[in-house]
Amino acid sequence: MRELGVAEPEKRTYLDLGGNPHSKREMLKQQKKKFSRINAIISTNDFLTQEFYKAAQELKWDLGSMAFAGFGNIREVRCSMPIITVDEHDFDVGRTAFEKLHRIIQGETRNEPREEILPVELIV
Repeated sequence: MRELGVAEPEKRTYLDLGGNPHSKREMLKQQKKKFSRINAIISTNDFLTQEFYKAAQELKWDLGSMAFAGFGNIREVRCSMPIITVDEHDFDVGRTAFEKLHRIIQGETRNEPREEILPVELIV
């Protein structure tokens, strides 16, 4: 967020430790006090984004002026709310991880980077 020019990103970030709907509503209320014009909620997965969407609905927020984003391209979520999601291509990620691990075990990775960025799809 800092790279995109968002002020005080650490104050705009919430760590969810398996909270319940009440904790999500309370967090949204606190964020609204700090930042009166919230225009996006982005979470680490589509299900969590959906939980925040429901919490914002219960608080009677104007959801038409907000963007919601998550990861996983979970169809059930995508069909139940307006969401931008990233399709993580689980099969490709797993296959690539296996191939890289196999090369490491075989000792074939001396000059190969340990991290690899895989292409993803943005679903709007």
